Amino acid sequence: MRLNFRAWLVLSFFCLVIGTAAAQQDRSPLAPYVYRSHFQPSSGVAPGSGSRDGWESFPLAEDTGYDPTLGVETSHGLSAVTREVVPHRDGKLAMGFIRRMYVVAGPSSSLAFRLRVSSATGGIPVSIHIYRGEEEVVLRSAIQGGGWQHVQVALPASSRRITAIAITADLPHVSSERLERVALSDVELRAQSTRHYLLKAPTALWDGVQELFYLPHALRPGDQLAVEFDGPKPSFHASWEIEGPDGQLIDHGSGLKVQHAISPSDPDGVWTLRLVGQGGFSTVLALIRPSIRQPLLGAAVHAVSPELLQQVVARRDELRKDLGPALAFGVGTNIPEMNAQLLLPGLSSYFNLVQKPTELALWDAVSYRTTGESRERDEALHILREIASWPQWVHPWFPAHGYLSYYPLGIMTKNIVMAEQFLGNALPADLKHTLDDALLQQSIKPVYQEYVVEDRLQFDTSNWIGHTVGGALLAALQSDDPDIAGYVLALYAKERRHLESAYTADDSYGEGISYHRFDFETTALVAAAAKEQLGKSFDSRLARPQRYLRYATYGKDSLEDFGDSHGDTGPSNVFAYMAAQNSDPDLTAFYFQYRNPGTTELLSRVLWEDGIHQSAATTAVDAPTSALFEKRGVAALRDSWSPESAVIAMRAGPNFNHNHADQGSLYYAWNNRLWIGEAGYADYYKDPNYRTYNIQAIGHNTILVDGDPESQVVAGNAVFGKYPSMRRLASKDGSEIISADLSSVYPQVRSYVRTLIYRKGGTLVVMDQIRADGPHRFSQIWHPEQAVESFDLQKNLLRMRAQNDSVEMHLFSTTAMILGQSKGPFPLSSYEKAEREPVQKPMIIEYQSGLVDSLTILTLIQPSGGAIAPQWSVAAGAKRALRLGDLLIQCDNRQATVSFGKTPDMTWTIGPPSQK
Repeated sequence: MRLNFRAWLVLSFFCLVIGTAAAQQDRSPLAPYVYRSHFQPSSGVAPGSGSRDGWESFPLAEDTGYDPTLGVETSHGLSAVTREVVPHRDGKLAMGFIRRMYVVAGPSSSLAFRLRVSSATGGIPVSIHIYRGEEEVVLRSAIQGGGWQHVQVALPASSRRITAIAITADLPHVSSERLERVALSDVELRAQSTRHYLLKAPTALWDGVQELFYLPHALRPGDQLAVEFDGPKPSFHASWEIEGPDGQLIDHGSGLKVQHAISPSDPDGVWTLRLVGQGGFSTVLALIRPSIRQPLLGAAVHAVSPELLQQVVARRDELRKDLGPALAFGVGTNIPEMNAQLLLPGLSSYFNLVQKPTELALWDAVSYRTTGESRERDEALHILREIASWPQWVHPWFPAHGYLSYYPLGIMTKNIVMAEQFLGNALPADLKHTLDDALLQQSIKPVYQEYVVEDRLQFDTSNWIGHTVGGALLAALQSDDPDIAGYVLALYAKERRHLESAYTADDSYGEGISYHRFDFETTALVAAAAKEQLGKSFDSRLARPQRYLRYATYGKDSLEDFGDSHGDTGPSNVFAYMAAQNSDPDLTAFYFQYRNPGTTELLSRVLWEDGIHQSAATTAVDAPTSALFEKRGVAALRDSWSPESAVIAMRAGPNFNHNHADQGSLYYAWNNRLWIGEAGYADYYKDPNYRTYNIQAIGHNTILVDGDPESQVVAGNAVFGKYPSMRRLASKDGSEIISADLSSVYPQVRSYVRTLIYRKGGTLVVMDQIRADGPHRFSQIWHPEQAVESFDLQKNLLRMRAQNDSVEMHLFSTTAMILGQSKGPFPLSSYEKAEREPVQKPMIIEYQSGLVDSLTILTLIQPSGGAIAPQWSVAAGAKRALRLGDLLIQCDNRQATVSFGKTPDMTWTIGPPSQK
């Protein structure tokens, strides 16, 4: 085949671009790079605060959104990021900071900073953790005394990119209940980073995190896309291409000047300009608007059905009653008066103040769109005009502590934007202009500064991004101002990173289902707007939101989930957007099965429910009954799709947000009930047991080492550090074997593998294989959810009962162990219940060894009725054997063999991982 010159040029350019994009990981042209942060306060925050500049707590906080241990301060001209921790036990404590990076350490690379440990009277060891993905190199230094100390270390050279750097003060001894404080300032990193062409014209916003330029002005057909770069000459060694929203090639050429006349036939949306050459690699995003603006969500904004209007009116009337006859007019002046030093005591009032009036305006607008009633229109306009005049939307605590926004502000912004959409032409031009300006100053600009410039929530997994960035993006997209295109593009890029990080490729969500639903409330609107306004589809990331719910549901609508996530399988209302794509019959069936017909999560129903083809619903689930959600790190095993099915879920995977020290923990449900649970949900703002019990290993079905309730360390995530992983060893004839390597979260041992061996009918064997370099006491922890009917210490057997059902647990080990029980702390949620009925502390089952360096534990869980009695025997040498019907497990302290029957293809050998 012969290519003409043009085809050859295009093909050559594609090869260059693809090759360069791949090489960006490790082989792209590098240039000297200096990162500095003095943590000085940005515009809009209190002068005595500062900027975190992307730094977060290390080890990572359970919720990076609200982390009260992480602060900023400016005093006598010196700004710093701080950690303040009150330890809950005596001993050692490492406390510090982490920031995402994307640099290469060369021969002369270094890291310098100033550190202060207020309580220090002598030497304090300092650790600098250099992460290159899973690889970790720890550099050691030290400071002396409680004043500011300068630390500088040389970075080990490597061609691999550094993905994160953490700095910790390793306090050798802390006392419980005594405040410890560490401050970091004047960070300077000298390394190498991707060489970029500088943008000579026009002036653009630069995103140093994503290495993108954003053109600040929106373009339309008839305009020229004109960009000039500055770089080495001759410029013909540089090549460029312009790519449309769908990846289509729009134009290409060579040199440092790019000129393209936008024609009516060119697609509107986000255009990507890439330049590659001797001077490096640069990417520019541009926003192309159509000649005639389309509605923000296309045809989604419309009059609603009588059924939905009834619910809209019910919610509207409920809000009118809550707000009182004055409808909260004049209360906006209360926001600046709120306590800037105390957030939690009055937080619910702030939520109501910013959300309820804007939600009322939204439902007034929806009602007006359907009925044409002037009262609804006038009330909505009155509320919107009032809110636009409020001097401050964010709670004063946030700017006092170096923040510029908060997720309720994103929800407030969404409500305002959607009220505008439903009002349509009934919104006066002067009010539209006033609202656009208020949204720009109160939402768009602050969120851009905090989430893009300062890279707030740098690992992008928090639901806060979905609301805060999503709300600001909706406001920017609906604005008529062509000069805010840079904000649109920057917020879009941050939102895209969030969807790629939190919405996992296995159709799950990192924080768990309750946060999934919460995030989806705004993210669905953003996805619809991105398709209409940017030509970009997020749908592949949002597809099949019901999949994890299907697998983890037991009984009618109860759910097995992990971390802070809590709630039931429904309601499914927020998934109306994806159901309306009508590409997944199971999602359609799921949506109508679990839909709440009341006022809950109503907006998604209003926008998209009438577009769902209910005839596409299927009542039968056509999928394997077990699944491995490898990206999130959950295995879900079940017998069937009936509510009575046994359902087992185990957690082993990367850290996201709102996660616990629950690696390897599992649930067991059977016949509509949960039999093995966990410590359960606790209010992380109020419950005193939350940080010492509910989120720790002791609060889950895990292994403890030497009785330490905090035996697990925080797992790494997709950017830095190691984390547990799972693999499916077998899935055949109703049998499943799932093996999880948990070694990365147990630094006390050489290796730890937990394996689930499951047989259809509810029979589960949990096998723990632990190897250490020295003697330890190991405890296997279980949290029974139903009453323990019998407890046989001689046979290591316990039986749980609920009405006519019972489930039994048999525990075996290759070493002598003792079965015991204790009580967990009294949950805060039980106090109100205690006013009406007797309440007991939750039971904890503990199976404890003596001092050993290796052991294997086998725990059998099965329904009692018709159960096969297990046979435990000592074989030749140190081998033990557990037989259960045709299931045979032979094990010692090195490895185990699992077989079903006598055929070779039904036999598996399970041992420790090759390396930790």
